[in-house]
Amino acid sequence: MELTSASRGDSSECSACQCRVPCDCGHGPLDCAHTVTQTAHVHAVDGSRRRTVPVSAATVRHSTPCLHAFQYLFKHPSVFLFLFLSSLSPAMSAPTARRSQWKNPCSIEHSQAFDGDVNMQAPPDAVILNRIITLNNRVRPEVDMKMDAFVRSTYHVDESEMLRDWGHHNMSWLGFVRETIAQVEAKLEAQDDVDGRLTLGDALRIHFADLQRLAIGFEQMTVDAALYGDPNLDNFRSLQNGLMELLCELQISLLEKRLTADSSVTADIMGQDVRDLDSSRERNLRNWVIIREYKVYLAHLHKVFGALKAQQDALPQ
Repeated sequence: MELTSASRGDSSECSACQCRVPCDCGHGPLDCAHTVTQTAHVHAVDGSRRRTVPVSAATVRHSTPCLHAFQYLFKHPSVFLFLFLSSLSPAMSAPTARRSQWKNPCSIEHSQAFDGDVNMQAPPDAVILNRIITLNNRVRPEVDMKMDAFVRSTYHVDESEMLRDWGHHNMSWLGFVRETIAQVEAKLEAQDDVDGRLTLGDALRIHFADLQRLAIGFEQMTVDAALYGDPNLDNFRSLQNGLMELLCELQISLLEKRLTADSSVTADIMGQDVRDLDSSRERNLRNWVIIREYKVYLAHLHKVFGALKAQQDALPQ
């Protein structure tokens, strides 16, 4: 199969005061500083963007007017408390070095959010599950569309043909995707076993860490696309934005349940052998595999959090 490049597509554009998670405008930074969201000046990997992270990725939609952020804060005082505590840090104390957004997708100050003196009321598990399921249901169709556009423009085939010819191809650093799916879904089948039961807290920690690992791959994809003038750059950024929304939602949920994230996730998981690729053919195949595994993982999230929600609904009221 011959791998060819597509023609450059149109750039996406942000309109004024449209709170996006995270903001990523093709024609300059979007300033949402007047909204009542937690504003974090997080530079993108190419240093050309400023991003604004809202309180909850599930409740402030990709193109929802900023007024909804006010309404959400009034209904969720615990989240307002997160933002208030984070705002206590002096602005001048922020580090100037660029940090990958996947490390702290909501840009929340953890040391303050976990202050033991703060009496924080966590929402019911059903509320947390509903938020995650709703967001995942919105992100998945967008990923399907972006994947289809990438495959058709790059390989001039549809996804079924691509899976037929290259579905066996994988990268060792992405092995965690299939491993997590096998382990977690085995636990779901043994939910009657009290000792081996999958809890919401377990699911949040496991899947937050795995989505961080996937985000490392998307970070490299966007860096390379910008460096080599890849016409798929806008699509990659859109996919990365959706992933950051999911990460932010899981991060908020972890904080609400007063759980710490897995600190062992590092960018080193993705080796230089799959980063420094001079061939566009190799980069295209690498990028396709990353998006493919992301799609598989989103389907897994739907199954896991849907099952946990069904169990929650079955509990006596």
